[in-house]
Amino acid sequence: MERTRSFAEDFSSLFSLSRNPEASVAEVASFVGGSEWDHSWHYDFRRRLGETEAIEFAALTHRLQDVSLTPHMEDKRGWGWDPSKFFSVKSFFYGLCLENSLATFPVYNLIWKSVTSMKVRVFVWMAWLGKINTTDVLQRRLPHITLLPSRCCLCFSHMESIDHLFLTCSFSCRLWEELSREIGIEWQNPQSLRTWMEQAAAISCDNKRNLLFKAGLLALLWALWGERNQRIFKEIDNTWQEIWESTKRNVGLALHGHNEFVGWSWQQWHGNWSDFC
Repeated sequence: MERTRSFAEDFSSLFSLSRNPEASVAEVASFVGGSEWDHSWHYDFRRRLGETEAIEFAALTHRLQDVSLTPHMEDKRGWGWDPSKFFSVKSFFYGLCLENSLATFPVYNLIWKSVTSMKVRVFVWMAWLGKINTTDVLQRRLPHITLLPSRCCLCFSHMESIDHLFLTCSFSCRLWEELSREIGIEWQNPQSLRTWMEQAAAISCDNKRNLLFKAGLLALLWALWGERNQRIFKEIDNTWQEIWESTKRNVGLALHGHNEFVGWSWQQWHGNWSDFC
């Protein structure tokens, strides 16, 4: 079974709940027949699963449906960057070059070479790495308790996660639609923030539109996080229209000194950008 990520990474919440995270496959698999498919799995968690963890558990069991096991035969590890499956420094070097190819650098440039403030760039970088404290991340850090409420405070319909909060939440989607409409750039609806950032970094258009789009993208991520925290800690709600106007103001502050926008008035920054692109 060839994998690029471990189950501990893909199902980190369940891994943190396991009583024996170092258990081998043989210790959790039980064979009921002679066939490699006749086996069951025994999970031993420290507490009952919460709503988010139950969904993760369903995804794990679905992933394991097609796994076949051969009794009394040891697993073997192979080095994936060499056809021989044996480690070599040469293959490791080429593997690192592959991992850090030009396909990954555009996201770095999108964030760190943007014209937004440093705190926004640091935040977006941490979000891209999946390191900000949304409910699902906090739950993994506190596996012994069930965090409530786990619902997204923007739409109140789904559980909060990084991908939901910034992409698939109906409230967030309305803001992304507005950015797309005003700049005149369309994109496929991504399901993960990492995919979205990679897709956004690869979008090519004229320089003025490109600057507006990428500054607007980072500003919207920052605005959504600010709105989320304001609702939780201050119990103050803004409409998507108010957030959009605030985002345009922040983009204007970031770009007003750029050569591409010399002569732009504040009325233009607050107007429909498509009229001036």
